[in-house]
Amino acid sequence: MEARTLCSPTERCVLEPVTCSVCTRQSLWSDSSQAGTNTLLKNRENHSENHSENHRENHSENHSENHRENHSENHRENHSENHRENHSENHSENHSENHRENHSENHSENHSEDTWRRLVSLEI
Repeated sequence: MEARTLCSPTERCVLEPVTCSVCTRQSLWSDSSQAGTNTLLKNRENHSENHSENHRENHSENHSENHRENHSENHRENHSENHRENHSENHSENHSENHRENHSENHSENHSEDTWRRLVSLEI
């Protein structure tokens, strides 16, 4: 049997009022001049079964694939975002902490230096 993915202009899916882009089995297709009641019923059963089975398989495969892709993508995005946030936050915290430490240390050193200069200048 020849597989098809689209209807030709002279054929239609026996269940749909428009051409079906999902059916792939030749047995699901029938020229309207050849379609009898038994063929229509059999085609309707096959069409329904195939659509349900394909839907379940595709849904399961797509769900698993999307889950893996989303997990990987979210992991990368979250990692980058957290890295930027942490870097920025740590930079601010470190800058403030270093500023306080340096200011305090410099203030003490400068204060001692000034005191020493004053004492030296008084002795002279």
